[in-house]
Amino acid sequence: MRLYVVLFSGMARPKVPVTREEAGIEVPRPNRGRGGRRPPTALYGKEKEKENEDVKGKAKVDGNRGRLQLHDEGSNIDDGRPKDLVVARGEREGHASESSSSDSSAAGNTIETDCNVGGSSSGGAGHNEGEPEVSFEVRVPFPGGPIDGALLKSFKDHVAFSIWSNEERPVLKCINHGARIQEWDLQSRYPDTAGLQRIIRRSGLNTLIDCSYRKANKEVIYAFVERWLPETNTLHLPFGEMSISLEDVSFLLKILVTGKVVAVQNFARYTEESRSDAIKMVSNLLGVSVEEDEEEVNISKGLTVRKCWLKSRWCPKAGSRPRTYPHVECTARAYLLYFLSCTLFADKSGSRVSIALLKLLEDLDDVGKYAWGATALAYLYRHLGGATRVQVSQIVAYLTLLEGWVYDHFKLGLATSNAKYMDYVHPRVCRWIQKHETVANVDKLGSIRRTLDRLRPSEVNWDPYVNIRENGVVHAMAFYTGTIKYMDTVEPYHLERILRQFGFVQSIPDPPYRLLEAHRGPSANKYSVKYGFQQDNWERWRNHLLAPEVRGDKAEFEFFATLDYLPWFLKVSHSVITNPSHEDEDLLATTIADNELLERNRRALDAALR
Repeated sequence: MRLYVVLFSGMARPKVPVTREEAGIEVPRPNRGRGGRRPPTALYGKEKEKENEDVKGKAKVDGNRGRLQLHDEGSNIDDGRPKDLVVARGEREGHASESSSSDSSAAGNTIETDCNVGGSSSGGAGHNEGEPEVSFEVRVPFPGGPIDGALLKSFKDHVAFSIWSNEERPVLKCINHGARIQEWDLQSRYPDTAGLQRIIRRSGLNTLIDCSYRKANKEVIYAFVERWLPETNTLHLPFGEMSISLEDVSFLLKILVTGKVVAVQNFARYTEESRSDAIKMVSNLLGVSVEEDEEEVNISKGLTVRKCWLKSRWCPKAGSRPRTYPHVECTARAYLLYFLSCTLFADKSGSRVSIALLKLLEDLDDVGKYAWGATALAYLYRHLGGATRVQVSQIVAYLTLLEGWVYDHFKLGLATSNAKYMDYVHPRVCRWIQKHETVANVDKLGSIRRTLDRLRPSEVNWDPYVNIRENGVVHAMAFYTGTIKYMDTVEPYHLERILRQFGFVQSIPDPPYRLLEAHRGPSANKYSVKYGFQQDNWERWRNHLLAPEVRGDKAEFEFFATLDYLPWFLKVSHSVITNPSHEDEDLLATTIADNELLERNRRALDAALR
């Protein structure tokens, strides 16, 4: 007989230190720099050597994956992970075997271990020859969790830890270029040019023209960035993990999530050779003279061109029209280049666009064959990870995708329904109309934060597409497991961590993919991660789907999880953002009530097992 536990927010948690003092940590207060608080580069003070010597556990590092195991002398370690959970891991690119972290009895002590995959550490194993070195630092327990530091290795520089310590950073600046799309309006500029309109429709990107939000809701974005953990590419909520999936992208934006990888060679770095190649490519594909193009590249100071140059050169005055090919093709490329830089691949400059994107538009018949949706998701994952760093003050990506996903899954009253929206016709993000504040509202952010801290799994819309899927069946691509890519950016896609979003019972997932390199510091210039990418695996994605035995059982209720999932999750996660010691008594009362309710459920389950 299989038994599952229904999860509640606030539930009977392992003993987690609430304050730094409870964790036995001395932390220097941050210095104030320009623009407000500047969080410290190290949030922990120096530990006394004797304290480390007194810790009974021994730190052991797996040379393949760099996981920290805390072994108590004379004890057998078992984290409760089902032994049959792991599928043939040879199918997961760059995914070596990894031992599980323990339920360490040393969790009450602060354990500080510097680990180098491929190197050695105190009590650690040597590395396999040829293995890449990955440096990270593990410190446990953190105030508010995690108790076990094996999963969230960079948490000391995460904004959530700073918030728990009552050191708020300003609301993130959200860079969104959605309003600029209308500055180049195809309908008004080219009312009679069927050829140009046909090229844009054939690209498969035309659905984004009218669905992109003109502004970003700063408080909504920030409230969910706080919960994003880049080690897993998931949001950590009181009851488990959620994330934006490939299926979400397909429904929300109505663009392809399968197809060719979006990657271009030879334009990663600025060299004389790459500069020369870029000038020739722009001249050939946009139909301008080499002299004009060289002048533009010089003005842009890099492998970029200015958006204002694209508009002034190819966006005609109202009423005029491109005359004949190839001019229409050049205009289509210029428009798509401008359009992509305002939507899927928005960057911080706002005024320039990478020439590398133009290479993807060389053959206009191939534009519609790229996996634009998967690429946009990889780009969003990377920028969400960067925005979690405590000293980062802004975020840029296609934030319409993140906002639309939030509105679809969380019943928080953050958006209103659009009466003009029609299923099967419009991208899903068109279903919602944003609610905006004229300025960043800290009170609103606090309200969203507290609501999410108290959120119950039954209050989540786990599967908003259940009534609009073709034949009611989840597309096979939704179960892809591996890595996704944009140019040189590769991000892991951990489907097994979000099984409840597909109607399955959530169980303890496998450890995250192995990193080739990891530097997740407190600022943007100290954030760099590298994963492996097997292009053949992506092109043969049907051979790399999550196996049925790993998906497990279909859930009677969408929010079901295995009995061992929640205790494991609460040990490795920081699932509540607001420190109860800084909050009112209502939050504490709610937490206590939920704890008691869960405890009654557990006693009933124990009685049923006897």
